Amino acid sequence: MPTGANIKQALANMVDQAEEGDVLYFHYSGHGTRIPSKKNGHPFRHEEAIVPCDFNLIT
Repeated sequence: MPTGANIKQALANMVDQAEEGDVLYFHYSGHGTRIPSKKNGHPFRHEEAIVPCDFNLIT
């Protein structure tokens, strides 16, 4: 199930299993949103976020 935790774990696994010279590609087809940025001086004051099925946003 594409929960926030499962997506993060799958990405971590992909990075952990990568070897020198590998090219990693992540494609997300789903909902996204914009949220206010918590970073001072962010040029657009908003950041993009992935919205998984459990609504645990990934930024």
